Amino acid sequence: MIYIIKFLYSFVLPPGLFILVMAGLVIWLWKRARKPAVILLVVTLLLYGSSTNLVRRFANQQSGKAVSTASYRSRRCHRCAWRRSYRGNTRHQRTR
Repeated sequence: MIYIIKFLYSFVLPPGLFILVMAGLVIWLWKRARKPAVILLVVTLLLYGSSTNLVRRFANQQSGKAVSTASYRSRRCHRCAWRRSYRGNTRHQRTR
């Protein structure tokens, strides 16, 4: 049930709402004038692409930025490995 709600919310909340409205305008314009419809279609596809993780990761790789989706604790685990092995402590010394 929760997956259905999350799927429906992706169309109601931004940027899904804007993409849905722009796609509707593309269909409406396609019947009347092709050139503005093609331009709006390209803008809609660019907006959709920029909102997906795949395009965002590709763009960050090209610019040299690292993309990390891990939380602060999981990124910190490799830094605290020596503390766990030396002291036998499995918890982080400092948590946020």
